[in-house]
Amino acid sequence: MRARAQVRATDTFSFYAAFTSLDRTNPTPQVLNDSSMRSYTISANYEPSTRAYFDAGYDYQDLASTANLEYFLAGSRRTTGRSLYYSRINSLFVNSRFGVTSRVDLMLYYYYIMDRGAPAVAIGATDLLNAYPLRRHNPEARIAYRFNNRVTGNLSYRHFSYNEDLFSFQDYRSNILTTSLRFTF
Repeated sequence: MRARAQVRATDTFSFYAAFTSLDRTNPTPQVLNDSSMRSYTISANYEPSTRAYFDAGYDYQDLASTANLEYFLAGSRRTTGRSLYYSRINSLFVNSRFGVTSRVDLMLYYYYIMDRGAPAVAIGATDLLNAYPLRRHNPEARIAYRFNNRVTGNLSYRHFSYNEDLFSFQDYRSNILTTSLRFTF
């Protein structure tokens, strides 16, 4: 099921909201897995002129999946269990574009993502619980220069920060500087 709504409050200001619900069950007895996903989104867009643009929003996704497992040893079935996967992602974004001159645009972006991982659930000795609680934020700044109507050059800087709650040895940071030249026909 999916429901979406877009409201244009004024010529320059609009809202967007969406809800998505997905439930799946595999009817095969040998597989027998279930999954469910819920997603909630809300955002606002403000464009006061052709030279300025602001967009911000929030998204929440809740995913749960269960699959039956069978453990074998030397070709014979020993026991059964379940594989459980959870993801509860909160993401926030802010985007903006400013026309500095008729040829130069400045764009600023920010994305923050947090996965809370698994809720408190009861698991058995043969169950596998998978969840990856993490935090990530990505600010970016970009300058675009239009040489003419067909060629645009871009210079951008992005900081990438990744922090896991369970395995901090996998945390990392990076600073990325990129350039590009775009040709349109």
